[in-house]
Amino acid sequence: MSTLKVNTLQDASGGNSSTAEQIAQGRAKVWANLDGIGTIALRDSFNISSVTDTATGKYTFNFATAMPNANYSFQATAGETFNLDAYVEHTGVPHVLTGSIMITCRYSSIDNAHERDSEHVCIAIFGD
Repeated sequence: MSTLKVNTLQDASGGNSSTAEQIAQGRAKVWANLDGIGTIALRDSFNISSVTDTATGKYTFNFATAMPNANYSFQATAGETFNLDAYVEHTGVPHVLTGSIMITCRYSSIDNAHERDSEHVCIAIFGD
């Protein structure tokens, strides 16, 4: 068996390239795992320059390298480690921009829904 070792892979035209690290990360253009309680803190991320705690339950993820357009696919989840049966959280995305995305976390029950900070806020973005 042979091993091929390279620093960067490019397509035939030389217009698209990936590092071995990017390929190992699954080639998501952006991803993040955020602790959104109290003083927010990224646990880990890729292509995130900063995160802003905009308001209760609202976080803006700023990309280090912008997306070429705002027609990308995104996934977002939110939740807490304790008392998982007590509530269901979901995410709403009011602002999808080439350089950032704002996630809104809401606590939902049969009778009401309101914004709420979340212990685990995770996003993944795929696109051109």
